[in-house]
Amino acid sequence: LLHASAETGGGISITGGTASIHNALWSRLTASSGGGLSATGGQVSIRHSVIANTEAVAGAAIAAAGGEVSISASMIVSSAGAEAIANTNPAPMSLTDVLLWDNAEGAWIGAVDAAGLIVDAPLFTDTMGGDWTLRSGSPGLDAAAGLDHDGTAADVGIFGGSRAVELPDDDGDGYVYGRD
Repeated sequence: LLHASAETGGGISITGGTASIHNALWSRLTASSGGGLSATGGQVSIRHSVIANTEAVAGAAIAAAGGEVSISASMIVSSAGAEAIANTNPAPMSLTDVLLWDNAEGAWIGAVDAAGLIVDAPLFTDTMGGDWTLRSGSPGLDAAAGLDHDGTAADVGIFGGSRAVELPDDDGDGYVYGRD
């Protein structure tokens, strides 16, 4: 999802049902509430994704007012206008192996259960050029549960986990793109 805006959920608005989102990039999304995602009901699971450069008055990246939201092996970076996550739901939002960085008004407000948080620069290769792979030395490399295609611990972000697009080893040195 790129360059979208809406009243609620600049990328997605969930009011019920079940949504499972894997290996997705959400960038430059805006809304009044939930720059990337607004959840008012249902169950939402986000895995191995990047939510970047989102903006909202409440929940610059994610606003939850109901339902269940869980985020794992993902990154929430460079949100503006409000805290990255606003959870007004009494049920805690679950964050596991999530990298939070450069969110203008802080990480979150409301109930959040967090485990394995990474608070460091993600070190993307070239986001301005559209390259969201992680550079060598990124704290997101091998930082999540599960395995990547190369058999190492899963990376945090869109190129991590078993459902990710497999990165090539263009120079034949035994390391995939971004790890040289």
